[in-house]
Amino acid sequence: MTEEAKLARLVARLWSQTEPGPGGCLLFTGRLGNGGYGIVQSRWPDGKQHNYAAHRLSYMLRVGPIPDGLIVRHACDVRPCIEPTHLLVGTKSDNTRDMWARDRQGAHLRRSVTCRACGASDWRDDKRGKRYCYPCHLRLCAAGDRRRRAARSLPLD
Repeated sequence: MTEEAKLARLVARLWSQTEPGPGGCLLFTGRLGNGGYGIVQSRWPDGKQHNYAAHRLSYMLRVGPIPDGLIVRHACDVRPCIEPTHLLVGTKSDNTRDMWARDRQGAHLRRSVTCRACGASDWRDDKRGKRYCYPCHLRLCAAGDRRRRAARSLPLD
């Protein structure tokens, strides 16, 4: 089978695995990867299996090539959406800025979230950028100090 025929089958597979969704989205109903993005698979003449992100493939087919160093972003924030009018190219920084502006980051990163353990909303960042609840951190540190002090005061047998 020629490369053109393989590409035609890949395109047919992409568009056959879609259905209309809310907000004008065109949802990919095939295999979804860990991040919730659609994945289209194909075997090429070299015998290897190639995986393609469905939204990137949709953008390349309907809009054009993706410039080097840029990613395809969703204007609708729906990961399985492959509607070309909902897809934009941009940098990873643009994508992160959109995520924060639309409050689409994970709950553990939102500053307005209250801690499940103590109900406080005083979050801090450690040296590696990991978020933690400061009152819980103080409580855990104090409990550890008490355990260490108690262990030191135990008589040795």
